[in-house]
Amino acid sequence: MTTGSLTDQLATIAGESALSTWTEPSSARELPLLTPPDEESCVRALQLATENQLALIPIGLGGKTSQTRAAKRADFALSMRGVAGVEAYEPGDGTVTVRAGTTMSELQAVVNAGGHRLTPDVPLPDRSTIGGVIAAGQSGFDRLRFGPIRNHVLGLRVLLGDGTGALTGGRLVKNVTGYDLQRLYAGSRGSLCLIVEASLRLFPLPESELVFTGQTPSLELAMESLRRAGELPLTWDTLSIAGQSGCYRVLAALSGRDAMLSSHRSNVDACIAELDSLQTFEGELARTARDSARDAELTGGWPHLRLLCRPSELSRQSELIFSALRELSESPPRIQVHPRIATLDLWLSEPDATRRSEQLIELFEVAATHSLHIEWLGSQRALAQELAASDTTTPALRLMTKLQSSLDPAGVFARGRFLGGL
Repeated sequence: MTTGSLTDQLATIAGESALSTWTEPSSARELPLLTPPDEESCVRALQLATENQLALIPIGLGGKTSQTRAAKRADFALSMRGVAGVEAYEPGDGTVTVRAGTTMSELQAVVNAGGHRLTPDVPLPDRSTIGGVIAAGQSGFDRLRFGPIRNHVLGLRVLLGDGTGALTGGRLVKNVTGYDLQRLYAGSRGSLCLIVEASLRLFPLPESELVFTGQTPSLELAMESLRRAGELPLTWDTLSIAGQSGCYRVLAALSGRDAMLSSHRSNVDACIAELDSLQTFEGELARTARDSARDAELTGGWPHLRLLCRPSELSRQSELIFSALRELSESPPRIQVHPRIATLDLWLSEPDATRRSEQLIELFEVAATHSLHIEWLGSQRALAQELAASDTTTPALRLMTKLQSSLDPAGVFARGRFLGGL
């Protein structure tokens, strides 16, 4: 099918106003973009793709597609942004059912007004749709307290590659039945299905919030301060460190009943007393400070690398990465650390592309030598070719390939965007 006839067919499905263009970040190729206004149009688009052996890339607002590789073949992109809105909100049950194209900020406003908080608390929520967050398996700034997004997805309605609808889970906690396929779809990044609707578990808004911040030139002191805070008998929302060599910002966020927060405030102050520029924020000021730190994570774009390990191994493994970087470049990386979750995100600051590729190759070699688990999260266009071609065959990859072939046998959802050609 030629580009002209394809755009004509897409316009027939949803109208000229639903058509635009989209550039695939990893290849810079321009594709027709269809933003259907309703679910029926999505079904027809999938049926068109199946009947004409076309491949499409599902997106929300497209903010996470820079992390994927160039598709082996892609004929058009399909955005779910037009399929938006809250379908059902049950304050008494603490659940909400929402269409996939709803932004996280839109959904957050609805549930906050009803006395609930939404998790995950993702950075830049006005740039993320709930469908995109679930498809990417994206965690939020509050993962320490609430865990990953898949834990709170009660049910999903999805469309398979041929347009067939499928329902997994349910809308309420009590009527979730069958296989937990929503956990399979969460994190599948549009390789298995098109998410249309999601039902989520909510939590009550807290009576009060506290945010403690401080600064230090010493990463070791920052880590030690949060280690002490983490040992207190408290359920923390966030414990994080952000910055570059010589200037690290520490943030600790709590929420809950006023009496509980007041009783532990002096204990937290003692844990972080050695930090500089100490500040404590309450209520609305605490929410503003937390949101500012949350959004700062992605203001400069997605991190290039993420180190994942056990909390007890974080200091040792981080130092191996930092030592390698010090030998390779005079430009220190910007980092974001969540010590209790044991994640370290790095933004490489080396301006020269060739030297940055050399850094990456060396870092992955260090990881292989010391059995470190590091993931590439940055733009695939910036990934060294030696690393882009380093796929390996593993039992997990074989299982994922089998699942993809079973759920999308016609290859409607563009392949080759992920590890192993998935």
